[in-house]
Amino acid sequence: VGHSFGGVTLMRFLETHPGVAKGAAFLCSVPPSGNGPMTMRFLKTRPIASLKIVAGFVAKLACSSESLCRELFFGDTVADPAKLRGYMARFTDDSKVGLDLRALAPCLPSLSADADGTALWRKGPFVDPVFVLGAEDDYLVDEEGVAETALYLLGSKEKYTMLQNTPHDVMLGSRWQVAADELSKWLVSVVAQNAPTSS
Repeated sequence: VGHSFGGVTLMRFLETHPGVAKGAAFLCSVPPSGNGPMTMRFLKTRPIASLKIVAGFVAKLACSSESLCRELFFGDTVADPAKLRGYMARFTDDSKVGLDLRALAPCLPSLSADADGTALWRKGPFVDPVFVLGAEDDYLVDEEGVAETALYLLGSKEKYTMLQNTPHDVMLGSRWQVAADELSKWLVSVVAQNAPTSS
């Protein structure tokens, strides 16, 4: 399971380690083209949001500003200030190791896609199951980004699940059960599809 930048990392892992995973789920994943095209979209359509995202990530203010952290990641799904501060403390620990976006650019998954945007390594008769999920209230990954991930992994911009009233961190706020239920339904369907048939 890959979430946010973990999703784009998982795409690269699956490409470079074929056959290792039996399936993969992508939750609010950064799309295969990285966050660059999304940032440009936000600059045109949501300039204030772009500034807040830069402040939260580049200046790391999401580690110190409760209001910014809540807006970027949780919306109103984390009502308890103490719980929010606990997550912020973890963000602070995580941010000690930065993500080098310039180093990521030359090896973005989208570079291994065909002209239509589908992963070349996903083509063929033996394709492991993939689940793509986005969130309607995601401040960081827009629906166009979710559709791009679905196209890259599943060959269609329509093959994804979009959660309503749910922010970016689908697994930490009060809506975590909704995301877990969707993931569970997908897993059950995969097991059913791969169950041996009686002769």
